[in-house]
Amino acid sequence: MFSKHSQKRRNTSLKNTRNNKRRRMNQYKSHDLSPLSHNSLSVIFLFLDGNEIIKISKINKELSEIIRKYNLINIAFKYKLEQTFPRIGEVKSYYNEKVIWKDLYNKKNNLNFNKQILEQMLDYQCDMIMEKKPLVMGIYNACFDICVKRGENSDFCYLLVIKILKQQVIQIQQKLNNSGFNLMNDYKQEKKRYIKIALWMFKTMMYLERFFIPNTDNISIISLARVLFHAYVINNFPEINDEIVIENETINNENLNIAALINQFT
Repeated sequence: MFSKHSQKRRNTSLKNTRNNKRRRMNQYKSHDLSPLSHNSLSVIFLFLDGNEIIKISKINKELSEIIRKYNLINIAFKYKLEQTFPRIGEVKSYYNEKVIWKDLYNKKNNLNFNKQILEQMLDYQCDMIMEKKPLVMGIYNACFDICVKRGENSDFCYLLVIKILKQQVIQIQQKLNNSGFNLMNDYKQEKKRYIKIALWMFKTMMYLERFFIPNTDNISIISLARVLFHAYVINNFPEINDEIVIENETINNENLNIAALINQFT
């Protein structure tokens, strides 16, 4: 049994505890975000669409400050765009482009934007072919979008493949011109790299191989890669007595008349 004095102290303590809880609850107004950390809120906002975050930013100053502090609008639009063009952020960083992702996202249905993105991704894939995984779906989606969703522009995509492969063989030629006694070693390294470039060009631009090339007089991407390599590399160095064969070719290597095709692509 408690004494009257101790019981009184106990009742007073309980009363103070309840009053303190009540005071703490009354400190927060219905719109006050103090019980939640800004970091926690920023994580929650990442599940929202960019346009929804813009609307939320207009509710009050504290929400607007959280969104600004954590750059949530930019992150949301970047995430959304990368669902269509995976690793586009990686490509833009490689070219040191300062990107406002909301503006970029709003251009995603623009044909010229898609053409620019496709060229950048193909160039990046070629430059980083020995260091990074190929972009694959980003390039495939851009090619498909240009050829199908934005009207028939397969010619543009095929000409872009020619342009980029030609740039690659010209760079190899220029490097070998300065190789001196290391010519054959440099040649072997560059040939290995170029074969990988050609294979992934073939795979990532597969829409052209399946639907465009079979219905035109154009040769396959890998056959094109072989012709250009002979024209700009092998035929320009008498010391190199070689043949380039790339696996997965869609037409028989032996039936490809390289000499006849060289004038067409140079």
